Amino acid sequence: TAYAADTLTRDNGAVVGDNQNSQTAGAQGPVLLQDVQLLQKLQRFFR
Repeated sequence: TAYAADTLTRDNGAVVGDNQNSQTAGAQGPVLLQDVQLLQKLQRFFR
């Protein structure tokens, strides 16, 4: 593959830039559904 062995990628092969933070609506707001990395992580965790 074109990536290092420890590179985290999404289902479509795009490199994940930040796996530790999620997009929220403000500092104390809810998590946004446009956060594709979080959605894919939750899909893998709960299946």
